[in-house]
Amino acid sequence: SSHAVSAGAEITVTVGAGGAGSTSTSSKGASGGNSVFGSISATGGGGGGSRNSQTGVAGGSGGGAGFNASTAGAGNAGSYTPVEGYAGGTGYSDTGGGGGGAGAVGAASVSGTGGNGGIGAVASIITAALANTHSVGEVSGSDVYFAGGGGGGINQAYATIGDGGTGGGGDGSRTGVGTAATAYTGGGGGGGAYTGSHHAGGAGGAGVVIVRFDSGFGITGTTGSPTTFVSGGKNYYIFKSDGTITF
Repeated sequence: SSHAVSAGAEITVTVGAGGAGSTSTSSKGASGGNSVFGSISATGGGGGGSRNSQTGVAGGSGGGAGFNASTAGAGNAGSYTPVEGYAGGTGYSDTGGGGGGAGAVGAASVSGTGGNGGIGAVASIITAALANTHSVGEVSGSDVYFAGGGGGGINQAYATIGDGGTGGGGDGSRTGVGTAATAYTGGGGGGGAYTGSHHAGGAGGAGVVIVRFDSGFGITGTTGSPTTFVSGGKNYYIFKSDGTITF
């Protein structure tokens, strides 16, 4: 929530990329990259399991388990207090578990139904109006959510996919490729379907680094082309790609 700075010190900013969805029954989805501001690091989400590599991967939020698996990926890989994210959900008989979110665990799948992705966390650093203007996070009512889990995919013989969690999570599919997460939310991609052949999972959404500080502070330079503006007596620098900032 805060970071001490020294005049003239350059701070490195890294925006975590979303992980690619699995394209093979024998491989898991890729985990997302870490987002970093100086000494603060948010761990990328864990990749989801596939049909023959079923266990979800641990991460900031854990990946959901593939079809039939009993083990999902654990959350809070950075061992933070409070936690940075929660575990994924387990799979069940041709239905995938939901990915964990920054605000709640992913749901386990049950007979004929994919698991829903865990809800993301509400961030107070930016208002809903500003988040909409600058296309970061997912706005729901007056709140801005980040890092919702992806929903579980299902066999086409079943009816109910797993829904993506609020915070950019993509829905699972029963007919094709899982839905990709929304960019600049850190959400997880939805699981792919089985229709006689297996379909890829959706890609995770890229993260974002938002820096807010009192308008009296000066900036001597940036790289990475952040979006900058002033609102409510605060300076905002929104990084959607890697860069640096020097106070």
